[in-house]
Amino acid sequence: MRRSMTQRGFTMIELLIVVVLLSITAAIALPNFSRMIDSNQRASAANDISGLLNFARAEAVRRSNGVTVYARNASDASRGYAVCIQASLAACKAGTANGEQLLRTTNDLPGSVTLSQTTPSTAADLVFNGRGMASQQFVYQLCGRSGTPVINIEVNRGGQIRINDNTNAICP
Repeated sequence: MRRSMTQRGFTMIELLIVVVLLSITAAIALPNFSRMIDSNQRASAANDISGLLNFARAEAVRRSNGVTVYARNASDASRGYAVCIQASLAACKAGTANGEQLLRTTNDLPGSVTLSQTTPSTAADLVFNGRGMASQQFVYQLCGRSGTPVINIEVNRGGQIRINDNTNAICP
């Protein structure tokens, strides 16, 4: 007694068609995926900086004392920001501050995200006084890859922080 065994499986043509369809799908999805990653990195960085600014303002009010937000690396703001008691700013910038002087720092910005201070062009450090008011109006510009929309993080003289992503400006 012999059983008839039929072979089952895919033909070479069927496998090639599946591979071609997967390649076409990947070619369409990949650029959209990279745009989504860049958009998420920019949104995350904007939220991190906004949170840091809100923390600095709250600490200034809580301590009834000046608190300063400054770029950890003066030549490259994308290396992150830090919050320091205003009276201890020199120690914070020198890296000798203790935990009571240096209140918080951020990580480096992710991916191709860059941050620059656009307003004012002369003052590098944002100072919140003991009432939570800013020393002057500040605008930080957050950019991703070339051609992506600019996100502005604005701090008015009253100390209020606002993220504005409807700037109609494009990153260089």
